[in-house]
Amino acid sequence: MHLFLSPHLDDAVFSCGATIRRLTANRQSVLIVSVTAGDPPDPLPDNDAVRELHGRWAVGTNPSLARRSEDINAARLVGATVYHLPFHDCIYRTDKDGKPLYRHADLFGSVHPEDQLLDGLLDTSLPAQVTESADVTLYIPLGVGGHVDHQITRDWGLALKEKYPAWKVRFYEEYPYSGDEMATERALEFFMWNDIRLDSQIFWVSETEVDAKIQAIACYNSQISTFWKSENEMAIAIRQAMLRAGRTVLAERYWHESD
Repeated sequence: MHLFLSPHLDDAVFSCGATIRRLTANRQSVLIVSVTAGDPPDPLPDNDAVRELHGRWAVGTNPSLARRSEDINAARLVGATVYHLPFHDCIYRTDKDGKPLYRHADLFGSVHPEDQLLDGLLDTSLPAQVTESADVTLYIPLGVGGHVDHQITRDWGLALKEKYPAWKVRFYEEYPYSGDEMATERALEFFMWNDIRLDSQIFWVSETEVDAKIQAIACYNSQISTFWKSENEMAIAIRQAMLRAGRTVLAERYWHESD
């Protein structure tokens, strides 16, 4: 069983889609756990990030409905299944008085002290197919880019690593933030300061697997305009990023703890 922790309804496929296709093509079971897949609150918080992102996504007042459907369709193309947790995206989370914890300028900063997402994740029960498996590889986001939901998902992954010491663990770099090499270096500093030594691992993939990843990413219709001008531009950018990761050979890059 290969378990990918995805902060949002796209991160695992954006970052690891070719690897996932390789695994499932070889009859390996892959489960993507999308953390912030819950419906937004009603009424919506008065938040500039909500207004901007809802306008950009253009899928109505409850984008989660469309985004969950996108996630299911994308996962199907790479052979994975998805498990959607009910937690709110950070743009919807509020304090006890209903004030937004994060406005647009705060999304890539420090986790708010009143944010309860990690507490909720620590209380979350994973599916029995995972916890009862004798052979699990856990894929944890590095936190590249510093988005608060990525930081929290990373910390949940580290907690799971301690809870299930027999699990194998890999860390993945989140695309498109990983396009900035310095962003990856900054993410790795967190592990250095926490006495976790990581070594990189290049996972070379085939044209077929890259094509599957690109087709899967194209399922996230609401997200394309956030990062690219068109699906064609997306496909070119994905290939360029994977060639950088593989040093001129198509690849995705992971990290594991040093022996």
